[in-house]
Amino acid sequence: MPLKEAGGVYADAHSRKDKKEHIEKYAMKFGTSTRIIKHNLAWIYFAEEWQGAPYRYGGINKEGVDCSALVQNAYRKIYAMKIPRDSRSQFKWSNHISKRRLKWGDLLFFTIESKEITHVGIYLCNGWFLHASTSKGVTLNRLDEKYFSKYYHAAGRLSHSQ
Repeated sequence: MPLKEAGGVYADAHSRKDKKEHIEKYAMKFGTSTRIIKHNLAWIYFAEEWQGAPYRYGGINKEGVDCSALVQNAYRKIYAMKIPRDSRSQFKWSNHISKRRLKWGDLLFFTIESKEITHVGIYLCNGWFLHASTSKGVTLNRLDEKYFSKYYHAAGRLSHSQ
């Protein structure tokens, strides 16, 4: 299901002025065109809605959420899609892609101090991704930051028709 269809009602809940401000703000932040932000506005609204939610291992809502539940909530809300609950299963369920092919909503998998997948985030745009950090809660970071570059393992794309 295309993002525009799935996110349409979600994105339509905001006023025209609110949309314009969000589009301009994130186009500047992500270093991209307003057209690209406008086309992916559901992801922007999801990110803003969840930013600041505290991290809680096993948590599934804004009172406390872990990385894989954040991903699960995003796919449910934006694509009306049910996906596995844990990051290792999300990794196995995804079609692995190279970093240079990353698109909005693709998953980023990390092996933090482990040989196993221990963390997952959602790629947004131009190196920015959304994730549930154990120290900062739900936040935006850049994939090229030293910490994330060190532990990056792979990227994956989930088929929206599953």
